[in-house]
Amino acid sequence: MGSNSRKIARAVVVGLALAGLSACVATAPRVQYVQRAQNAIAVANYEGAYRALEDGFLDPDPEVKGASIQLYRSNPKLRDAAIASFSGDELATAFNVYRENTAVALLRNRLRLFAQVASPEELTTAYGNFETVEKNHKEIAADKKKKAEDDERSARETQARETAMLIKAVETARQAATFHCADRLACEKSFALTQVFITTHSDMKIQMANDTIIQTYNPTDTFAMGASAVKMPRSGTSADILLTITCKGKATTEQKICMEKSATMYRAFPTFMKANFVQ
Repeated sequence: MGSNSRKIARAVVVGLALAGLSACVATAPRVQYVQRAQNAIAVANYEGAYRALEDGFLDPDPEVKGASIQLYRSNPKLRDAAIASFSGDELATAFNVYRENTAVALLRNRLRLFAQVASPEELTTAYGNFETVEKNHKEIAADKKKKAEDDERSARETQARETAMLIKAVETARQAATFHCADRLACEKSFALTQVFITTHSDMKIQMANDTIIQTYNPTDTFAMGASAVKMPRSGTSADILLTITCKGKATTEQKICMEKSATMYRAFPTFMKANFVQ
């Protein structure tokens, strides 16, 4: 047999096998509702039996549908399990397990199936329980959403208040850090001490220093502290030394820490100057 002949033969065999498999799938029951329910009944799992059986109530195959309904009606315990599965507690569990839209779709479909075997009174009760649980779930969800929104708003307001207080604290400390020197000699000593303070308290090296300005490099790392000082002439030979603190921080939390560190450094400056200034 040539190569082409062997290929044709294999194709025929595969085709026949697939055709036979398709025929088996077409003739076999799509879902073994009744068999699964009977297996569950055998171990007294009536809830599981009903849940296995309920999809058969609207099966397009009349035999499957008829057998499913017949098994349900012949076993009172299946009816009890069905009614129990539509109790308020059971329905609430479904809403807790699934997303709201999924739970609603699932339970509405189950009610549609239950309608095929339930009495009008049983169906009315089941729908009533469903509507009550759905309403309660929506109210609870709305309350949770409102609480989350209130908590978020409260957190933003608290953060805004804390930020405002920090800004005020930094500004107060900055103003209090102004150091006054009365004459030329005192100002020379004071500005020399200012350079020592900046060198020992800043994280950055001094970039420029002369008789009127001292300035570090800009901070490059998060929370790094930089500083500058200006000797501002006043009346006669007196002057004010004005300190400016810089800190690198972009995010809200980083800025908060930077403001706290800046306020601390501002407060430290006059203490340092008074402790080290010698007349």
